[in-house]
Amino acid sequence: ITACCGGGAGACQTYNTADNLTGIACCDLTPFNSITHLCCDGAIKKRSDPSMYVDKCCGKNLLVPNQTCCNGTVHNVVNGDCCGTAVYSASESTYLCCEGNLSRTISPADKCCGPMAFDGGVQEICCGGKVSNKEHADSCCKLNDGIFVEYQSQTHFCCNGAIPKGAGLACCYLSIDGGIRAEPYNTDIHCCRHPYDILYPKINGTCTEQS
Repeated sequence: ITACCGGGAGACQTYNTADNLTGIACCDLTPFNSITHLCCDGAIKKRSDPSMYVDKCCGKNLLVPNQTCCNGTVHNVVNGDCCGTAVYSASESTYLCCEGNLSRTISPADKCCGPMAFDGGVQEICCGGKVSNKEHADSCCKLNDGIFVEYQSQTHFCCNGAIPKGAGLACCYLSIDGGIRAEPYNTDIHCCRHPYDILYPKINGTCTEQS
């Protein structure tokens, strides 16, 4: 008796009796015994214990019960947690999984900042997925185009960028197309009209009502 896969386009295997066909299946274009083996992404792997169907596939590899599969990579760890292809224990505070990257923590207060860990705001700042020391900047400003920039809050304020304080500048949060757009303006020569829909020039140093 001959068993073929792929409508004859693949490999064929000959068996002596019909009983020998029990469990025969195709792994891509190759016949195999699904009782004793597993088809793992086109690779035929022998089960660790054919009497118990406990094995699984991890990519092209065989995965036994005391292992952990992380995105196709086998780890000899029982019930591990995955971070990308790496394995760790989420119940412990030794590591943080940040966007698929495993980062070692320094303290329990550590948090993720993009793909890396930082101290949660103690001495560092996370801005736009980047970590910086607070000695250089202590705040983060989101621009209208979605880009983030750092700034020092003692000397600057956020308005579509880091704007120097004490320069006669203020921020007008314009309501445009269903969203809010921050625009800095010089309070000596311009006005921000309530409900914040336009910026217009002062007349004789005064904000006159606009229709």
